Amino acid sequence: MATCEIPTLSKRAFAGAEVVFHLAAMISISGGHGGRVEAINVAGVRNVAEAALRAGVRRLVHCSSIHAYQLDGVRRVDETSARSTQAWQGAYDRSKAAGERELQSVIARGLDAVILNPTGVIGPVDHRPSRVGRLFIALHVERSPR
Repeated sequence: MATCEIPTLSKRAFAGAEVVFHLAAMISISGGHGGRVEAINVAGVRNVAEAALRAGVRRLVHCSSIHAYQLDGVRRVDETSARSTQAWQGAYDRSKAAGERELQSVIARGLDAVILNPTGVIGPVDHRPSRVGRLFIALHVERSPR
């Protein structure tokens, strides 16, 4: 996997940007894919946060996931809830929590950032469709005029 040097990234990608929205991630329910999940979801967040700080970006909006939180047996989740850090939790879940820790370390050095934890995201290329995609299709069929 190719790496991107932070100074180059901040100069070219973030030049003149006031707000950066970071939505890149690798979702996986089947493991770490040879380190790619961690490289994208942890090192990628760190690289973007460092680049934003160096470029003087006013605010970084980081899209994480509800999976950053430990959800097993939990009925309510808020900012103080336990994070996904246990070995039995999936690589994706642990990587999202680790990415947030990386971002928090750059926030501590002066980056203004906010972390979003959506429960589901769907876009124009919904593979197969996904479980969320099937839900939306079912809702559409149920509500469509007959």
